[in-house]
Amino acid sequence: VETKDRMKRLDKTRFYQVKPIQVVAPKMPHAVAFIVNKAMSLDVEKRYQSMAELHADLLVAARRLEEGGEDDIAPTHIETGLAAKENLSGPKKAEQQAIMVVESDVEMQNVFREALKKAGYRVLVISDPERALERIKDDAPADLVIFNAQFIGPQALTSFNELVEDKRINEMPALLLLDEPQIKWGAMAKRDRIHLTVGMPISLKRIREVIAKLLEK
Repeated sequence: VETKDRMKRLDKTRFYQVKPIQVVAPKMPHAVAFIVNKAMSLDVEKRYQSMAELHADLLVAARRLEEGGEDDIAPTHIETGLAAKENLSGPKKAEQQAIMVVESDVEMQNVFREALKKAGYRVLVISDPERALERIKDDAPADLVIFNAQFIGPQALTSFNELVEDKRINEMPALLLLDEPQIKWGAMAKRDRIHLTVGMPISLKRIREVIAKLLEK
């Protein structure tokens, strides 16, 4: 609320009462809401540090709206910046990264392939977890590997643990997906900060978020 009262203007609680732009304008494109939220962040480290940074994000948002493409930037990504994600001076950061998907079911292979390509990643699909480990040892063709135990079964857990224990390749982030009946296998998985297990059901959007965090680490 605007006021000319000096004491009220100094009261920082006014800023905590600001409604999120998505509440005020539910149809606001996510790319625009992202910029508003970042510009208004109470955390100075999360706000734009320069007008050039803000301008870069505005250009990205404008281009997205003009192209009419999917706009899936979530408010939880407020600390990164649109331009940082798309890199106006070159290819997207995600396009420089590859995800290996170890999946034996053809239908699920296609689901992962389309979802990850849509997010900008290069995708390598392998049905045999042992063969996947051989490829990783030979030439490390990916930046992160996903083992889906849903259809592969215990071998997915075994290969996940082998990767974590092998000092030649254990710097590669890995994600082990466990179906509901397999959740108990999580206790046998050798997890750490870059090797995680995730129980199903889980949305593809959430999987992309976990992948992004692992790649940052």
